[in-house]
Amino acid sequence: CSLFWVLRCWQRSYVNDTLRNGLLEQLKRYRVFDEMWMCLGGQEYAPQIKEMADGLKAIGIDPCTEQITIGHLSPVPSVRNFDPITRSYLYGDFEDDPFAAFVPEREMIGNDGKTAAGQNCPRSKAFIEYISAYTAGFAELINPAGMFLDDDLRIYNHAPVWSGCFCDSCIVEFNSRYGTDFDREGLAEAVNSDIEIRKKHIEFLRSTLYDFMFELGKVIHSELPECRMGLQGCANGGYTGYGY
Repeated sequence: CSLFWVLRCWQRSYVNDTLRNGLLEQLKRYRVFDEMWMCLGGQEYAPQIKEMADGLKAIGIDPCTEQITIGHLSPVPSVRNFDPITRSYLYGDFEDDPFAAFVPEREMIGNDGKTAAGQNCPRSKAFIEYISAYTAGFAELINPAGMFLDDDLRIYNHAPVWSGCFCDSCIVEFNSRYGTDFDREGLAEAVNSDIEIRKKHIEFLRSTLYDFMFELGKVIHSELPECRMGLQGCANGGYTGYGY
């Protein structure tokens, strides 16, 4: 069988002109990879992303994108996240957050009431509209062969939230769907003590991710019908919902 080689590329490899041109030169020289996943950043990087995509196409490599979804970035800068090349906190502050222009309508709330700052409730209509426009913009700009969604498309492990979302709107939607009358504390307790409520809540969470993914899929394929979609699945050692 033949092998298919993929290179995953962080922002720092294409936002800097020297690194971008050097990488393209090496890729052309050695001809190893079939496609490259470019991790998307803020929309201010669109010109550099397009230059990288056009450069890849010119040497016969398919450009693809990889993007975060619900969000797994902390709004607090850290030395660990500081990139000396671009002189910025690529993965640590809102200036380089892909969703910096969006003020969360509904942030993710955990079953214990903690808030995951800067991470969005996946049922937020305002956020779904925003990320749909963000995704469509890059699809039109780059015309990628594939668009891959990062491993933050998950219910669990959005620190400091372990399990979400338990925001007021999600509680209202859950009660409306199943004819219950829970507040956050009551639902958090019931999912660990009442097997029938647990089953309903797991069904609710699964539909949350399905609906979110469905909307992004519609956007991508309306722009690019032949574009492949992929998901960087990651269980993070957490509970998947099966077996209740």
